[in-house]
Amino acid sequence: MEAVSVLCQVQPQLRIANLYVKLKGFEGDNVECSVEGNSLSMEIDKMKMLLNFPKLVNLQDGSRFKAVVDDCYIHVRMPSGVPEGNLNGSDCTEVIQLPTPTVPHLFGTKKKMWIPETGVKSCLKCNHCSAVLVKGAKFDRVLPLPGDSWSEAASDWYCHLHGDATDVSKPTLKPRPTDCLFGSSFYALPFNVLATECQSQCFNCQATVARVTDDMVSFWCHAVVWFQCHEDESLEAMPSSTALEASYYALNEALTKEEESFFGRKLLLKSGTEALTIWLVGDDGFTMEGAGTSTIDLTKSDKRRVLFKFETQHSTKASSNINEYVVSPAMLHDIVDVLLKSTYFLPPTSRVMNDFSLGFLSISI
Repeated sequence: MEAVSVLCQVQPQLRIANLYVKLKGFEGDNVECSVEGNSLSMEIDKMKMLLNFPKLVNLQDGSRFKAVVDDCYIHVRMPSGVPEGNLNGSDCTEVIQLPTPTVPHLFGTKKKMWIPETGVKSCLKCNHCSAVLVKGAKFDRVLPLPGDSWSEAASDWYCHLHGDATDVSKPTLKPRPTDCLFGSSFYALPFNVLATECQSQCFNCQATVARVTDDMVSFWCHAVVWFQCHEDESLEAMPSSTALEASYYALNEALTKEEESFFGRKLLLKSGTEALTIWLVGDDGFTMEGAGTSTIDLTKSDKRRVLFKFETQHSTKASSNINEYVVSPAMLHDIVDVLLKSTYFLPPTSRVMNDFSLGFLSISI
């Protein structure tokens, strides 16, 4: 009997840990559990499985209890301490001593999107077919944008050096002809640098490469490849991002602009009518995971528990408690795929909570 995956959710603030073991070809219904030292022993149909916990979590040696079997999953609920006013029942037995909650990490990736250099000729090609989208552009300024929706919010900005705050005729904010602006996962360029007529799809292969507004074109960083032009007319390709990496750029940017709370944060990643709501639950400790056969060493995991909801026809009505970020279709679908696959750590009856699915995102990729 082979253990496909083992996941232990440790939630210090709830004083509980939930252990999920997924087995291949398991059809039993009786699982006896006992603590031996700092390991959890599970007796399954005369077979013994040993789960070794790391030192940061202490098990109460000698504890015995039964697990719940759900499909091919084994669910072990491990309480910490005795609930007030209830001294009977197996759920009141202290099984695990949990560490102090740690400050949650932000999601992100160690990689950074490549940024063009000023004063150096560069060209931009489609990442799918290598069609030239920008040829021989030389930028005087390469500047970061305050966020994905900076252009829409620019009407609310006010500069004390220019005019009256009540003046409704103030000009819109546009990039200069020699500007390259960049966000968490896109490059915003003026129309004058384009090699072809401005459009959101590649003129050659019809792949989605950009988001077009009245003032500029924003190329998705995963959909294009930058090349630096040398004096001998040779081209040097610069590092490019994947759609999944780009989605983490956007997610990390969104989180750095939010304040943590006990009830967590809600973020909306949208592309056209499709939208993904991610609820980063505030009461979250950490997870441990492992895989193997009869003996499994649980180690600290980089995964964090989240609730998510994917909608193919999302309402356009804005919500005051959700921050919205526009992403490319590829970025949206890649992060949805990661979340959907993560739900298979849990049994079917544990995957949904209040119309949201329960999944896990890695802190880094």
